Amino acid sequence: MTSNTPFHVYLYGPDGGPMSSRFDDVAERLGEVPRLYFEPDGSLVWVGDDWQIDGMLYDREGLLQYADLKGHAPWVRWRELVERIINPIYPPPIPKAVPSASVLHLIDRSLHDLQTFERILWGEAAAGDCSATSD
Repeated sequence: MTSNTPFHVYLYGPDGGPMSSRFDDVAERLGEVPRLYFEPDGSLVWVGDDWQIDGMLYDREGLLQYADLKGHAPWVRWRELVERIINPIYPPPIPKAVPSASVLHLIDRSLHDLQTFERILWGEAAAGDCSATSD
């Protein structure tokens, strides 16, 4: 599928639980990304020339519980955003480490692990190397 394939997901930590990232750390990491606008209430928008991701981060006691993300974007942009949200340390200490996450794809109401969701939506772009963040 192409980068113009729309998605709307809830992104959870491993096994559908909370993430190991702290809200304030993620807010700081997202603030470093050009063309990504993050608000203290957890809302975000990241825009490119022909793509956009909107979202909302939900926390409890400082720990991220899940992220609501929707839009259409190239896989490398999606993965960069996901890694900045999921990984408690960014960049990850182990290069090319695949983050563990659960994804509820709201469009078709299907639940997947992160890598399976990426292969379904982005096909070869994600299947070739599901652990790289840039080309």
